[in-house]
Amino acid sequence: MSEPSHGPRRRIPWIEAALAVAACAIALMLAASTGGTDPMAPATFASAGIDCAPSPSATAQVFLKVNATEYEIIAARLAIASVPGVTIDDYLDRQGALTQLGCIFPDAPDLPSIRPVDLPVSFAVTADADSTAHLRAIPNVRGVVTPASWSAWVQRIGE
Repeated sequence: MSEPSHGPRRRIPWIEAALAVAACAIALMLAASTGGTDPMAPATFASAGIDCAPSPSATAQVFLKVNATEYEIIAARLAIASVPGVTIDDYLDRQGALTQLGCIFPDAPDLPSIRPVDLPVSFAVTADADSTAHLRAIPNVRGVVTPASWSAWVQRIGE
């Protein structure tokens, strides 16, 4: 027995096949492009030319309140690490804060009178742009400095 025929098979003309391949290639190129609305990767301290940051690859530095206790520092570390899109790169204790301050203001005459206990601890973090507001909301966080806000922060602490 033979199967019924549905008529002659239609072949796709070459031009239709070429258009289909071209449309597929264009769709693949558009899908792979960065597009105009994709979020930009945040700047790092190194890419912004900031030499005194504790971690050159960090995108923010989270400062705790000066009077934060060891318990509050541990709690803040856990809270920072739990924010989606955030990785802790480095921890700057009070002595490290004094070293950073000396890097920022190498010629400050009153620097020797500042004691490490007078300075806040901080965390250098890599965070996406959406995470900064979450970091600021963590208890005992005094501020979050990014490469974009670095100059204003240095000016404010220098006053």
